[in-house]
Amino acid sequence: MRIAKSRAEARSRRTGARLDAGFGTMDVLIAVLIMGVLSAITITALGGMLTKARVASCQSDGQTISTAIDAWNAENPGVLATAAGLTGNTLGGPYLQSFPTGTTSYTYTITGGVLQLAINGGQPVAFTDASQCSTIN
Repeated sequence: MRIAKSRAEARSRRTGARLDAGFGTMDVLIAVLIMGVLSAITITALGGMLTKARVASCQSDGQTISTAIDAWNAENPGVLATAAGLTGNTLGGPYLQSFPTGTTSYTYTITGGVLQLAINGGQPVAFTDASQCSTIN
């Protein structure tokens, strides 16, 4: 009879378990596959949330600037609104704390006193309502 070299070897003789039992190649492959599927689901869900956040931000910015332009026009009839005028301390301002910048999905500008919206680097069009932001991706 052979003497066990370690407790683990003795236990494996008693229980019949293999001493080298561990994760096999298939076990690791299945675990990696499951993690890949879960990460793909997460990335897809986050992508949808980011798009919704960009659209909501565009809508909010557009409504805020439109309200500021309306206030400007009420207090300064005949004077065209500009981004600098809305954020400056002249003619009853500031109407905006700051003009929204730094987004890659959309850009607001004021041309001839009219708010313009350019989505995804496209041509600017007059901003009429928040639904125009729905084409942001």
